[in-house]
Amino acid sequence: MCEKQHRIIPDLFVREQKAEQHPYQKKNKLNAPHGRWIAQNFIKILSALCRVKKRHFVSIIIPAKDEEDTIGQLLDDCNATIKGMPEKVEIIVVDNNCVDKTAAIAKKKGARVVFEKKAGKGHALVAGFAAAKGDVLAMMDADYSHRPEDLPAFIKKLDEGYGLVVGSRMTGGSDEYDVVRYIGNHGLTTAYRVLFWQFKTTDALNGFKVFTRDVFDTFTYHSSNFEIEIEILSNALKLGYTIGEVSSHERERAGGKMKSFAPVHGTKFLWKIIQESCKYQFGRLFRRSYT
Repeated sequence: MCEKQHRIIPDLFVREQKAEQHPYQKKNKLNAPHGRWIAQNFIKILSALCRVKKRHFVSIIIPAKDEEDTIGQLLDDCNATIKGMPEKVEIIVVDNNCVDKTAAIAKKKGARVVFEKKAGKGHALVAGFAAAKGDVLAMMDADYSHRPEDLPAFIKKLDEGYGLVVGSRMTGGSDEYDVVRYIGNHGLTTAYRVLFWQFKTTDALNGFKVFTRDVFDTFTYHSSNFEIEIEILSNALKLGYTIGEVSSHERERAGGKMKSFAPVHGTKFLWKIIQESCKYQFGRLFRRSYT
């Protein structure tokens, strides 16, 4: 009986030791594979962390010629939109020989004001782009027709890989369209799509565009007025970018006077489309012949 008890006691002691060791052994078994996985995938993890995109710095450029009736409303909407955006944003209003209070109102609303004496939207935009600090450039009109609330959708589209994004009035609608403006915009956009077959969007002429900074920095711009819209699109294509669009509604001008006149500026648009398409297509042929 005593021998039996002696045998039982050591057996129990051994079992208790095994029971104490078991959690430690189990923990090692769980942790070892995780450790090996981290070691084996360390380079992949490091590469993924390096690919994390930094937040954009967005510069909003607003060319203005005597827009004191609307610039305040537009900047209020811009400031409200910016509050909900993760990106750093600056607003630049370009005073293009204004004789009213546009500049004073813009400064009061927190915008940076740049002065450009050369008359015309093209000159004003170039001055604003040159003064901008951001890696993304956004342009919109000062007449309150464009909706700053759409900006996050533009930025999202850029992050998907597009180099330039246009706000489409053909899908978003316009309160300013009459028969002449509708036919003109549709006709000129169709001409652009035919001559630049890579261009698949529905509105080439809208002044609400967002694009990466190299579209400006890489080229010298020559357009003095509205036809700069075509030059910007063409230069984005020359860099090999795909152009995207978001649906954007155009409101009716909230005040002031319209600066464009469809018969005059429509003709200039068409001529610019022809010029830029010739440069683009000949450039492609020239590059092909040496590749």
